[in-house]
Amino acid sequence: MRIAVCCPGPSLPHRWPGRAGYDLVYAVNRALITVPDADWLSAGDMPIFQGLLPAGLRPAVGVVTMDDVADHLRRQPGWSLLRLVGWGGVQMIAAHAARGRPLAWSVQVALCHAAESATSIDLYGCDGAAGGTPIDCTGYTGPDRSDERWAREELDLAVTVDLIAARGVTVHRI
Repeated sequence: MRIAVCCPGPSLPHRWPGRAGYDLVYAVNRALITVPDADWLSAGDMPIFQGLLPAGLRPAVGVVTMDDVADHLRRQPGWSLLRLVGWGGVQMIAAHAARGRPLAWSVQVALCHAAESATSIDLYGCDGAAGGTPIDCTGYTGPDRSDERWAREELDLAVTVDLIAARGVTVHRI
């Protein structure tokens, strides 16, 4: 199964070719605004569901989020109709702690959840550090977009990609 994971980096609007050829598409956080036909949304923090997405914007299939956020969404109109998967329900997440780098970012969750059924994963818009800008694909400049944050995310992402590769799934960073 060919899967795309779309992050909200500044390159996403220019590099995303559209979903043709992909069996599933994941949007990470505000990337859902640029990729509104995504099947899955990976977003761990409550603010994304409390105004950081336009009203009524939903993925087609489901949401992968922190367990307590999933519990909250189950009680919310519009969100409760989707498949809601808590991080505790994603098998590969536990493997991160065993490697000394517990899972910390929504992109990691999207990759781990996608790897459960993927044969290959194309990763778009994952360029916060490389982009050299705090601005996401929609022009939003949220908190915690420092060089130090991007460096931590890159280290953590490398662990995730290695874990996925050990399962025989290739991640192509585009």
